[in-house]
Amino acid sequence: MSNRKPHNDLAGYVSERKSIHPRLPGHFAIFDRDKGGAWVTGEDGARWGVLHIKRDDTAGCVVTLSSLQSARGLMVDMARGSNVADFGQNESIY
Repeated sequence: MSNRKPHNDLAGYVSERKSIHPRLPGHFAIFDRDKGGAWVTGEDGARWGVLHIKRDDTAGCVVTLSSLQSARGLMVDMARGSNVADFGQNESIY
């Protein structure tokens, strides 16, 4: 575990980015189903999962993808504050 990559000890971990998304603070991380991330279960059999990890280290939403390249692109976009996927950021808090 490191300060920059605090979740690298989790099974299936590939990489992560700290989030500057205003409604999704914490980190976005990629996990590989075939390397220990057995919880990554997409309906289409997708191997890669992009997980939002909240500031309190609890799991947020996960989006599954079929390629590592797509997963990396989504992780970077979401960590930068984009809304290209639904991780629950658009739900009403009231």
